[in-house]
Amino acid sequence: MLSSSLWETNLRHLKSELQHVSFRDIRQPDETINNRLHDRREKLRALRSLVSETNTYITAGLTEYYDNFPKIVTRHRQTHLSPTAKHQRILNEADKINTFLIETFQLLISSLSIRDSAISIQQPRRATLVTWLAFICVPLSFVTGIFGMNVKEINGSPLYVWTCFAALAVVLSTTAMLFLDY
Repeated sequence: MLSSSLWETNLRHLKSELQHVSFRDIRQPDETINNRLHDRREKLRALRSLVSETNTYITAGLTEYYDNFPKIVTRHRQTHLSPTAKHQRILNEADKINTFLIETFQLLISSLSIRDSAISIQQPRRATLVTWLAFICVPLSFVTGIFGMNVKEINGSPLYVWTCFAALAVVLSTTAMLFLDY
């Protein structure tokens, strides 16, 4: 009687934890939820095996003793069930919770794949922005690296300002053709 009450309490607590993970925590999926679900799965497996093991130690005499109790029905439930019947009810409930746990795992996997696909959609956009930035900065750095500040109008160098712009135009047009070719 005490063992079945303990198992029922443990099962209710485990079910409550699983529902919290499944209905609340899964909205922001991450890998820690997976670990928590595996921990609950391990607890459920241990509970099922311990209830089954306890069932093997119940003698037929004890079952008959509980079967001879007067049947009192309150709120459409029998109050005095034999320990094997209570344990079987606990095992049936554990099977339902196991099914719910498997569905929660599938929901977690779906949520994680949706999150990962949203991240993968953002990555090409960022790569495109970096490419456009490189498209502008690389030719400019090339031109400034070659010519620097050596123009006739600034420091009396033999090069004119239009030479820098001409080189920049050639480099930009070549880069644009190569960029658009891909």
